[in-house]
Amino acid sequence: MAKIMALFWQPPPPPPGISDGAWVSPSARIGKDVSIGPFVYVGDEAVIGDKVALHPGVYVGPRVKIGPESILYPNVVLYEGTVVGKRVVIHAGSVIGADGFGYVKERQRIVKIPQMGIVEIGDEVEIGANCCIDRATFGRTFIGRGVKMDNLIQIGHNVSIGENTIIVAQVGVSGSCEVGRNVTIAGQVGVADHVKIGDGVQISAKAGISRDIPPGEIVGGIPQMPHRRWLRVASLIFRLPDLKRQLDELVRRVEELSRKSKEDRG
Repeated sequence: MAKIMALFWQPPPPPPGISDGAWVSPSARIGKDVSIGPFVYVGDEAVIGDKVALHPGVYVGPRVKIGPESILYPNVVLYEGTVVGKRVVIHAGSVIGADGFGYVKERQRIVKIPQMGIVEIGDEVEIGANCCIDRATFGRTFIGRGVKMDNLIQIGHNVSIGENTIIVAQVGVSGSCEVGRNVTIAGQVGVADHVKIGDGVQISAKAGISRDIPPGEIVGGIPQMPHRRWLRVASLIFRLPDLKRQLDELVRRVEELSRKSKEDRG
């Protein structure tokens, strides 16, 4: 169905050329048939591939590389050194390469850890609106080929996400996590730092992931547990008030029987 729809709906590409209202550094390298809209900024030594479309208000920092046929919608920000692959789509308002959330406490002060790495995005990735992908402390934060991200997603520094993974809206992945290939992470999942998620894992909505997950597992809940068990736990939540009343009544009866037993023995 999706392939059939794609045959009948092809969004018209913006006309090639550089708007008079854009600013492009003289040291930037611009490919063929590139479209650069009004109020776009392209920094020093940036490399823009053939047939790239930069919609109005896009910021491309120094030494950024954007692969051919990629599309950046309005107000996307690529910080210094970010690498974007071929045929990547980044929707409006997303920020790629901002500093990772790295701090240490020194007595009564909070000291910032310099974030010296980059973000690298593989080919054919799609990133939804208003997502944030933080640059690495050292090395890279990596989004693998074919990853699809919904809106409003936070990816921490030094995270690695494997090929063809799907991440739904409002997910937060903390720093230094490793997410495997073909993983599905449903909406509002939170992943603690340094967690490893194996290939083919499925995580249900609103789960809290604090431990490693082996390949192929289906998990959910807070804390995480096998998905079928979480379904049983969730079904019991609605019965908790009744179960509490029954438990209180049982405790009262046991105490009463114990008291009578003591009286009979006395």
